[in-house]
Amino acid sequence: SGDKAQKMMALLQDAVRIADDNRYTYSQENRYGEFQYDCSSLVARLYKKHFDFTAPSTTSGYGSSYRVGRDGSVQLQPGDVLWRSGHVEMYIGNNQQVGAHGRVNRAAADQISVVDYKPGKYTYVYRFIQ
Repeated sequence: SGDKAQKMMALLQDAVRIADDNRYTYSQENRYGEFQYDCSSLVARLYKKHFDFTAPSTTSGYGSSYRVGRDGSVQLQPGDVLWRSGHVEMYIGNNQQVGAHGRVNRAAADQISVVDYKPGKYTYVYRFIQ
């Protein structure tokens, strides 16, 4: 509520803006470049920018802290992070999620995108902001 809700709305709008702008591409090697992200740096950079919160910068950095349950067993909230070994995405509401996908070995359009959420594709759900 209040300030947190406004910050979360700004974070979600920023995530969709990045997904809609084809200048932004996937890169593990340059994951902190101006227009490049990998899956975990997208989440980490958005949370740092909007909440000054340090989210894990790699998928292996996710432990039990902030874990709220298994995918499909919790009521998702916008901003929740969907985790499985080697990949994370962010739930943005309305049954959609945003993430960075390295489908090819070079920068290409639509590597950061909004897609429909399908329960069961992930292992755990993390919630950094209550």
